[in-house]
Amino acid sequence: MLTRKPSDRQEFDNLFLEASPMIYNLGLRLFRNEEDASDFTQEFYLYAEKRQSKFEGRSKFSTWLYTMALNFGLNLLRRRKRIIFETLSEGLEAQDDIPDTATVIINQETETIVREELESLPDTYRIPMYLLFFDELSYSDIAEKLEIKEGTLKSLVHRGKKILKEKMQKRGIQ
Repeated sequence: MLTRKPSDRQEFDNLFLEASPMIYNLGLRLFRNEEDASDFTQEFYLYAEKRQSKFEGRSKFSTWLYTMALNFGLNLLRRRKRIIFETLSEGLEAQDDIPDTATVIINQETETIVREELESLPDTYRIPMYLLFFDELSYSDIAEKLEIKEGTLKSLVHRGKKILKEKMQKRGIQ
């Protein structure tokens, strides 16, 4: 675990290379295709290289890279796709029955179908659900990264789960 700044470019390159599969997979989840994920990884390398001096050693270097990559990717999505989160009614209450963890997926076939259907959701629902269930970030962390209110996030996750459930029922999976 490196908790100090990389001493030179070679050390940074080696550390980035170790973290690059994780960053590439994040790119796949955010951008939905291999070419964009590869471009994202390369663009992020240049971004991270310029900012490596800001690493303060309060976490593992790979954790710092991942957090920075997530923010970088979300900003790219905002710019590229002009994601606009719908403003929900002010009186809309957050659902209390939304679980904090993903439902356990019993077998690989079901997991594959769930991932396919999740990929088909609009970004507004897909990204928060990925961050919550697969990256296991907290609601407060996700809300902060997406720059939305926590109640809005919970509503988006609730709606996304409802849409996903309907899609799964159409495929005969409960």
